[in-house]
Amino acid sequence: MIAPPEWADVAAPRVLDSFAAQKIMPDGYTLPAYAAVEIAKAATALAETSGRPLADALTAQDFNTAIG
Repeated sequence: MIAPPEWADVAAPRVLDSFAAQKIMPDGYTLPAYAAVEIAKAATALAETSGRPLADALTAQDFNTAIG
């Protein structure tokens, strides 16, 4: 059977604590979705401060997220 990884095993403790406080189960695609929002937020900030297009900001660097 193929299934998503157990992201909670590698997730940042601060994110898991935040999820627990809000009674959100870190299963399925909740942590990858959270990481995608982290990337979008960081890339948007980078694009705004650098004056580059968002697409360039997304490909210009690696982004650290809750799951790596």
